[in-house]
Amino acid sequence: MPQSKDSTAKLQTSAERPRGRCEADAAPALELLEPAAGAKARPLRDAALRGSAWTAASFVLLQAIRLVGNVAIASLLSPAVLGVMVIVRVVAQGLEMCSDLGLSQNVVQHRRGDEAAFLNTAWTLQVMRGLVLFIVCAALAWPASVLYGQPQLFSLMLVVAFLALLGGFYATSLATMLRRLEIAKLKLLELTVTAASMAVIIGLAVAWRTIWALMAGWLVGVVLKLIFSHVLQRDFRQRPQWDRAAVNELYSFGKWIFLSTLFAFVATLADRLILGKLVTWNELGVYSMALAVAILPLNAMKILAASVLYPVLARKVRSDPGTLAANVLRTRRIVLSASLFVTLCVALFSPMFFRSLYDERYQEATWIAPLLLVSFWFAMLQASADRVLLVLGRTRPLLLANFVQFVAGTVGSIGAFLLAGLPGFILGLALGTLSSQIIIQQALRQSGIRIVAQDAAFTAACAAVCLTGLLLAAPYHVEPSELAGMGVARLAAATAVVVGTGVWTFLRIRRDFTSP
Repeated sequence: MPQSKDSTAKLQTSAERPRGRCEADAAPALELLEPAAGAKARPLRDAALRGSAWTAASFVLLQAIRLVGNVAIASLLSPAVLGVMVIVRVVAQGLEMCSDLGLSQNVVQHRRGDEAAFLNTAWTLQVMRGLVLFIVCAALAWPASVLYGQPQLFSLMLVVAFLALLGGFYATSLATMLRRLEIAKLKLLELTVTAASMAVIIGLAVAWRTIWALMAGWLVGVVLKLIFSHVLQRDFRQRPQWDRAAVNELYSFGKWIFLSTLFAFVATLADRLILGKLVTWNELGVYSMALAVAILPLNAMKILAASVLYPVLARKVRSDPGTLAANVLRTRRIVLSASLFVTLCVALFSPMFFRSLYDERYQEATWIAPLLLVSFWFAMLQASADRVLLVLGRTRPLLLANFVQFVAGTVGSIGAFLLAGLPGFILGLALGTLSSQIIIQQALRQSGIRIVAQDAAFTAACAAVCLTGLLLAAPYHVEPSELAGMGVARLAAATAVVVGTGVWTFLRIRRDFTSP
């Protein structure tokens, strides 16, 4: 269907007027990566494809490093130690999210994102933010130790405050490389930092067997990232600067990011803070281990959206905004197909993973991980869609979506916990992520991008293949060592479901990338 002139005109000014509209039409699969004139099609397409390849490869390596590290850490440290570390991590992440000004996102999408004055101003604001985080985190150290009855939280939170201060000095090269789709550099940096940090943690955990091994590895990771970010800053020297026009533009974009991430924190991380008061430290530690596996599909989606989809769509809006709606649907189809396959793999094989590699202290993770996927699936739908609102400059709906997720998720999880314990709590979280995605769907519909049918189709497909696989593998999930006869046959059938879904995913993605 041809695109209306009114719709195209509105999208062409979306950078200045974020409420532009567009109509979905039958654009070629690679239209996202090719300007209308075709002159610069190849460089942008190739950069995006390379970025996707690096993102996929680095994600696999990163998760392998983390999973191997988690298995080693779980054997060396008690679940209670890991439970305390969950609270420390969540408080640190919460403070960072609650003070997010959207500086990195702004550098990626802003027309001045390559100017030294703009970047130095963004860096100056980031340093100021780090100082504020240092003060707030240090002030929260004593109240946190009292609230959770853990005196060591006081000293741990002081270290976190110092790490937040260091993080404020990261160079803007991290955002600039993302803007330029230099994904290889970013992923090599992340791999290096993660491997070094994990090596320090495991080495010190063998010697100390305390939570300070985890803190030391965290410190090493922050310092390495700080050093590398400045080494990679080759265009100019990072220095304090205050460009008033840049400040106004950064504030205009970031004020809604700030409020949005404030509610994103309580919506996505508050489950661990709440559980810290509802369950024992051992149970919280086991929950964190299950979470690390169950969240793999969502992390893959978020990384792909932030590292490839967002910068490519941002460039697309600047060069040829008229085809954005069709391209959003096609790119989401690619990433949701891959997410469906990864979700199925986690649902089927996470119980075996925990039974085979973890001791009896962590066996409850065998059912916690698959159950968490219910909530995470709706979060994946959102992660593949909310970047589009950022591209269009529409940050206000993100605030509403995160607020709704917080309210619905908190009420649903606590209410379900009172009725059904931890399983009810986990399923109650899905009410929040589903409600949030409905808000995102409506916001995109106002911009002429309709994703409801696509979400429904992929959700139905995900439920069908996961339930089929789980039913076929039922004996396998109960006790792998006692499989015989029909149990082995069912396991083989479940494996066939995984292979079949993988082949379908590959063919679907290949078709979308190569169709004319």
